[in-house]
Amino acid sequence: FKQKTAYEIGVRLVGSEMCIRDRSKGSLNVSVSCNASAGYEGSARAEDCRTSGEHYRLSGCEPIVCVRPEDQSGYEVSEAGKPTGHLAKCAAAIIMKVYYSARVARMDLVRQIGFLSQFITKWSPACDKALHRVMCYIFGTMDMRMCSWLGDPYEDLELLLFSDADFAGCPASSRSTSGVFLKMAGPMTSFVLGSVSKRQTCVSHSTPEAEIVALDVALRTEGLPALDFWETVFGRKINLRVLDDNQATLRIVESGKNPALRHIQRTHRVNIAWLHEQFKRGVYSIEYCDTDF
Repeated sequence: FKQKTAYEIGVRLVGSEMCIRDRSKGSLNVSVSCNASAGYEGSARAEDCRTSGEHYRLSGCEPIVCVRPEDQSGYEVSEAGKPTGHLAKCAAAIIMKVYYSARVARMDLVRQIGFLSQFITKWSPACDKALHRVMCYIFGTMDMRMCSWLGDPYEDLELLLFSDADFAGCPASSRSTSGVFLKMAGPMTSFVLGSVSKRQTCVSHSTPEAEIVALDVALRTEGLPALDFWETVFGRKINLRVLDDNQATLRIVESGKNPALRHIQRTHRVNIAWLHEQFKRGVYSIEYCDTDF
């Protein structure tokens, strides 16, 4: 299973049956089972899918017919007196298997799977529905491919680092999520090197604060390590261009301060000081990138 990518795996939920199968061979690959009240077990044929349930129309793909459990009476109750989802006992296995493939070839799934992984120890009926929704999306987008191309000599290559954040995107903790995307670029080159989607450990009061934290994560975890590696491989200095879609963040990094953020917390203050220091040393250049780039 670990050698399969996410777009090769079909996942479906039909009544009390859940399976992960290899569509290229048309046979069962991995079955997930648990002892929850719903009794999830594998099924070998997608054609056996019963067409009762709710229609999910996904953007850019055909509608999918699946069954979504709505009966709340069958859920177990936790020690805290709250209902526990049917998939509580096997959610970790399902999430981690999808997460493995998502990191390799389906980076559009990392944000959703990372969010669900926060609730593995406190799984609820709402998490059942959210995971089911993700599986429907995977099933409907298995034709998607992540493509990279390389057509330039190494003298013309440079690193592009994209950074972004969703302000207070987590409804449970009001924390933002840092998004990072790194690729090798040139006139005829666009080669993906890595990506990160990670919930921030501090609460931000504004979008620039969240963007500052995301930029710090991008530079420390992806940008600088890749810069050192590729400079050693190519034997020359490589340009590291950082692109961000927030004008205020660019001004803060370039100046090292902002009157509107004079009451920021220590975490944000340290991030700003370090980013400004690296910028003044010429380690990287930063420029504005439109959100729809």
